[in-house]
Amino acid sequence: VDIAADGGDEFAIAKSDGYRISLIHRSSGKSNENAVDVANVALSHIREAEALHEERGIKEKVKVKLDTIGVGWGVVSILQKWAEEGKHKSLIIPVNVSERAKDPEKFRNVRAELWWNGRALLQPDATGRQNVRLDVDRKILSQLAGPTFKADSAGRIQIESKQEMKRRGVTSPDRAEAVLLALYEPPGREIPNVAPMSISQPNQWSGMNFGNM
Repeated sequence: VDIAADGGDEFAIAKSDGYRISLIHRSSGKSNENAVDVANVALSHIREAEALHEERGIKEKVKVKLDTIGVGWGVVSILQKWAEEGKHKSLIIPVNVSERAKDPEKFRNVRAELWWNGRALLQPDATGRQNVRLDVDRKILSQLAGPTFKADSAGRIQIESKQEMKRRGVTSPDRAEAVLLALYEPPGREIPNVAPMSISQPNQWSGMNFGNM
């Protein structure tokens, strides 16, 4: 779940059903101004996912990963409170993308790790096989190719911020970040092995190969 930071951004929810990723909600404007209203939208999708788990006999809790930067924290708090009150049974996972990465020697922060590992998961392997399937529109594909990256003074991977993107006329990649949050496994859980990628590669993510999605 990527919460809209202001009136010009989108509130977006992506669903990972195994490694099949789809966008299941997007909205912008006044409908996103109230944290309770936003949390209620999230709750409706949480309950749908819980019903699917029950139908399939899955005992593991639904994992709901939310970007907590700015207004996102209020939505997280509401959803956590509703879990205590029995309104849902899912695991609410706050993700602060400015915090220390799981691999702090390679990545400047969680945002860099989120984008870089997401990119690696979406790349076909040497045989052309792709484990992750994106059922999304071309706007999301464009957003996934939007940010640039560079190395910081310590040689760690750093992803262009939303503010920097806006200054060069690129819209906030809210739908893409919802997709990446759906793929992301926070510390304490294993993520699939991904092939290492060299930071000497071109400084634009437009080289991502979506042909097999």
